[in-house]
Amino acid sequence: MLGGGCEVRGSNDCHQARETQICRLGWLLLMMWLCMIIYMTKEMWCGSIPMETPREEKQSTQRSSTKYNNHRVIEV
Repeated sequence: MLGGGCEVRGSNDCHQARETQICRLGWLLLMMWLCMIIYMTKEMWCGSIPMETPREEKQSTQRSSTKYNNHRVIEV
C-alpha cells in the first residue's frame, strides 16, 4: 500500500502513526517559521536599529540643528 505498508488488520495503528507524523511535521514547520521570523527581525530585537517615535526623531533633529547653529561663526 501507499500508506507506508500498513496492513488492513492494523489500520487503527496505521492511522495513529500517520496522525503522529503529521503532528510532528506541523510542529517542525511552526518552529522553522518562528525561527525565520526571529532571524529576519533580529536587528529590531537586539537593538541595533534605533526605535524612535516620530516625536523623538523630530526632537533629535531639532537638537542637532541647534548644535550646528550654536557653532556657526557669525561675521559682522
